[in-house]
Amino acid sequence: MANKSDVTTVFEDTILNSDLSSVMANISESIIDSMTDLPIVSLIRTTGDIRDYLFLKKILSFLNGIKDIKSSTRKRMIAKIEKSEDYRHKVGEKLLYIIDRCDDNEKVSYLATAFCAFLKKKIKYGQFLICADMIQKTYIDVLKYFLDATEDWLMVEDAQEELAAGLFYLDMTTTLWNYRKFIMDEIDENEIGDPGARISDVGRTLRYIFNPYYEGYHKMDMPDPMLNMLLNRPNH
Repeated sequence: MANKSDVTTVFEDTILNSDLSSVMANISESIIDSMTDLPIVSLIRTTGDIRDYLFLKKILSFLNGIKDIKSSTRKRMIAKIEKSEDYRHKVGEKLLYIIDRCDDNEKVSYLATAFCAFLKKKIKYGQFLICADMIQKTYIDVLKYFLDATEDWLMVEDAQEELAAGLFYLDMTTTLWNYRKFIMDEIDENEIGDPGARISDVGRTLRYIFNPYYEGYHKMDMPDPMLNMLLNRPNH
């Protein structure tokens, strides 16, 4: 198996300095064995290990996904993170760790798109890391279905997979509000209703990155007026 330290060093150099747009332009899985333009291909290819080969395919999927971002932009944004006191890791090493945890190339492609969103300043680096974690641990069909949808609130029974993945969270706001109305004899007990499921902040961010029709991202910082009334109402 290829030396991890060597792979990390070469990968970091690749994402910082390589002209990926030209190198990756005509790449396909069938020509991996004949590629010589990227040092990381030569390094991993020489081992003959199937795990290394599959890992290489994921790395190339990621590089292909960021190829349209200029190397100068990649270098500037990555340097900014590595000089920050908020993060104590090398970006390239962190990316390799995340790529390795993805169980297929399709997830790696999603990961690359999310990283491009960071490089383009659409999201912050911390948001990228959270999105990356969500991408790698969510079942791919659930992720794809979620990204194509636009609903921010669902009945609990309709959001079981999204709740389990952390894309939605249990929302008690309406139930609490109706319970207050019930106590004040404004509604019947049967009208209280069950809690629902509301999209999480990471869910909003993922849709913002991948769904051009989604408009809920900028609602993340908006207070819930109903919940505020419940929490701040005067005591009687």
